[in-house]
Amino acid sequence: MKRILTLLLCLTLLTPCLAEGRLTDEELQGFYRHSIFVGDSIPRMLWNYIKDVRKTQPEYFPDIKFYTSYNYQLYTARLKSASTKRVNLVYKGRELSLYEIVQILSPRRVFILAGVNDAVALNPERGLTYTEETVATLREADPGLDIYFFSLTPVTQKVENEHHYQAKWDAYNALLEEKCAELGVGYIDIATDLKDEETGLMKKGISSDGKYHLNASGNAIWAQTLLDWAQRQYEQGVWTPADNNIEPW
Repeated sequence: MKRILTLLLCLTLLTPCLAEGRLTDEELQGFYRHSIFVGDSIPRMLWNYIKDVRKTQPEYFPDIKFYTSYNYQLYTARLKSASTKRVNLVYKGRELSLYEIVQILSPRRVFILAGVNDAVALNPERGLTYTEETVATLREADPGLDIYFFSLTPVTQKVENEHHYQAKWDAYNALLEEKCAELGVGYIDIATDLKDEETGLMKKGISSDGKYHLNASGNAIWAQTLLDWAQRQYEQGVWTPADNNIEPW
């Protein structure tokens, strides 16, 4: 009897730990429901990857929207109205600003990856100013919006040989993380998982163009990073799967 009681006590103590274990991928994907992903061609290719996966897994990262444009700039993300002289986002065939799209959709969360086209890593002060102004604009559009910035992705060996960019990319990402903490918004490091541990550059075989863009393998890593991030947010009490019981967009 004593041994049975001891076993029951151990199981009771373990139960909270088990409840805090890894959520299923389906539950973790729910963290991103009613979210919009914004940026240039790099997140655009993530969207293409998600659509390809949905051909066999229709509920893969459900209920999210991507608004991306080739050559989109962080400079433009900070504007309240679409600029006639800049690459804008497109909503239902109309060129709109991120500010306007947020006002229309009222998303729970917005995830932003932009800055390569602004060369922010070569001028960090400019990039951080644009980041701060983008946050201010979005908070005016929706004070309750959760805002997240992705790190810049790493560069390939080819780009590094030609331009020696990676150290500047790394330095900018560190500054961006600090700025996000200062502004009270999220910073998601996608660079680390995409890097080769020895070279610190983009892993071989995950670039679609030998420069900055990711192929299916690279975007699969990014998607896994999203799941891991959602798990950490769950463990920190930011959200629970019950929060995802909302009507589909």
